[in-house]
Amino acid sequence: MKIKIFILLSAFILLIGCAVNSSAAEKIVMKIDDPVMQVDGQDMNIDNDGTTPVIINGRTMLPVRAIAEALGLNIAWNESDRTVTITTAAENDNEENTQPEKTADKKILVAYYSAQNHTKGAAEAIADELKADTFVITPKEPYTEADLDWTDDNSRVNAEHDAPDTRHIELESSSPESFADYDVVFVGYPIWWGSASWVVDDFIKNNDFTGKTVIPFCTSQASGLGESGKELEEMAGTGNWLEGKRFPESFDEKEVRQWASSLKLD
Repeated sequence: MKIKIFILLSAFILLIGCAVNSSAAEKIVMKIDDPVMQVDGQDMNIDNDGTTPVIINGRTMLPVRAIAEALGLNIAWNESDRTVTITTAAENDNEENTQPEKTADKKILVAYYSAQNHTKGAAEAIADELKADTFVITPKEPYTEADLDWTDDNSRVNAEHDAPDTRHIELESSSPESFADYDVVFVGYPIWWGSASWVVDDFIKNNDFTGKTVIPFCTSQASGLGESGKELEEMAGTGNWLEGKRFPESFDEKEVRQWASSLKLD
């Protein structure tokens, strides 16, 4: 069962002051009982479950995950003690910068699918920083701009989104040569409807990640990493999956490189 967490409007005002990430949205518009919000003028679903802002006992309550991610903050839910933790990019960067440098003899692969070249740019920066190999996850039937138009109810991505049980995106190749030799695998993708693009599904399902460190990363206009990394981990069933990272479509290459070089890959 998914836990939905709301925040008081007054507490949200305080939260805005924590948004130190340069990728944070400048304007978020939400309406009571409306599952669609506007982030910097762009319509997007608050989540995949139709969650809406509500008024309870005269108090305005807003969905905290959608707001935090739009502001460039990271949010985590701990089921065991039922706590919510929200951290700023600055705090995460400080934590990352205290981690040891990666082991020099690790063999690293950066595998990615990029719909509109945003994820490609981040993937190439990671690969260059870590001297890693790359593998492009390529659908046999490429997506056109019209296919990717999520505002068109008749577009390909909308049709696929509405039929999760029957969709299957065949790839040119689902596994690079000598995949078994890699110690660390980065998996990159755009966020579609709060989850990893389903184009990467066959790559995840058809490879054995046993003994490998796996690190998801994504690009998106406003949505955060969300549960996408955990969903891929469950799909894979193997591998040591680390916490991933979301970058905005107009990402700062320096930020990508700093994140990659600060990871503990032992």
